[in-house]
Amino acid sequence: MIIPFLLCFVQSCSTEDLVLEQQSNIETVSKTEAVSFVKGLHYLQSSTAKSSALENDFDFDKITQEKLTNTSELLTVIPIKTKIKNQRRRALFLRVGTNIESMIYHEFAEASSTQNSFDGIVLMTWLNGDFIRAYRLKNNKYVIELVPNNKTKSSQKATQLTSRTIDGGELNEVVISNNFKNPTTYVSLNEMGAEVPITISWDALGSGGTSGDDGSNEAEPAVVPDPCLIAKDVTQDALEFTFLSATSNIQIASSDGLEHSITLGRDASGITQSPIRTGGQNAVAVNTSWPGAFASLHNHPNKTHLSAGDIYSIIKLNTMNSNFNTSYILTNGQLYAIIVNDLKAAQAFATAYPADQLSGFNPEFPDFLFNQLQALVTSMGSSIDGKTEAIAYVLNQYNAGLTVLKQNNSGEFEPIKPEETTNSDGTKSYTTKPCN
Repeated sequence: MIIPFLLCFVQSCSTEDLVLEQQSNIETVSKTEAVSFVKGLHYLQSSTAKSSALENDFDFDKITQEKLTNTSELLTVIPIKTKIKNQRRRALFLRVGTNIESMIYHEFAEASSTQNSFDGIVLMTWLNGDFIRAYRLKNNKYVIELVPNNKTKSSQKATQLTSRTIDGGELNEVVISNNFKNPTTYVSLNEMGAEVPITISWDALGSGGTSGDDGSNEAEPAVVPDPCLIAKDVTQDALEFTFLSATSNIQIASSDGLEHSITLGRDASGITQSPIRTGGQNAVAVNTSWPGAFASLHNHPNKTHLSAGDIYSIIKLNTMNSNFNTSYILTNGQLYAIIVNDLKAAQAFATAYPADQLSGFNPEFPDFLFNQLQALVTSMGSSIDGKTEAIAYVLNQYNAGLTVLKQNNSGEFEPIKPEETTNSDGTKSYTTKPCN
């Protein structure tokens, strides 16, 4: 897994105009700090045999610090002894902000594994053994997600499940169709002392929340702007001649099968539009220097739904310019909008669940969110609207500080904010309440 430090701020998130951004809140944990952290944990100081055995299993003499891709910081690694055949366990440590974060990375190799090609199961747990996530790899590539048996939900009834026991705990293989992105390529940990590629967000592993004054992991509830009021303001802008002109210019230009973008600004006379920019089939750069910039407009020539890149890029743009908070997307003859309504919440979301960014590929949602989007396809559908509703639902669930809207046939924008209902048969349905 790679803790991604690459953030793209071009629309639809291209591989062009990438900004390499080393997150200042990620720092190396010294070897001494890692050892002290393990020995000082309350649950390891208890008298239970399990706790005592776990502390004794840490091989402190073989602690290493290994390079992280795209950053000068190091991952501190303590091997953990195990008697289980074909298993390797390593405790990983990083400082995130002021806190030391840690987890155990278990590898269960199959007979077909080689030094350069890993076949088997990866299991991630907290140091106390609590489950974070697990998945199967085949030839170093992500194949299938694994979930604890007691966490299997009714919504997975239609999913093919195969039981598997790992280190005494039962996991289920969850077979899902890939509706949002191509499976991310994972690489197993190399031999000790070699570079450790990590392709999963540290914060996306399940720490979640912000500690409150009482030490709990409950985040303070945010005041969410009324999406219907936001929709009215966006609708008003969409009625202006310059906005209509920009939309028409994008539609005409899109006949070449490429992405195009126009930045919208404001001055004393109203809305202004920048010269149009032309990109590639999957990306186009945004003009960020247009006077009074507050929004960008671009098309998806391949008639695709709103992308993860669209989400992360508008957060990046709004961080760069507090007035630049809106992204309009034209796709399949429909117009959608993504609005940053709470920049602080949006930045926290992007930090906790950063985009997966691999060289040569567009940014994607981290698997922690992606798997939830996949699960919603059954109820919401795999159409552009269905996938957009799934994205909007997940963004709302994690207080992303964003509002997603769609323009109706009357030219009015309506917020997409699905609410979940449990039906009598245990299935889930999702509906968005219309604005008054």
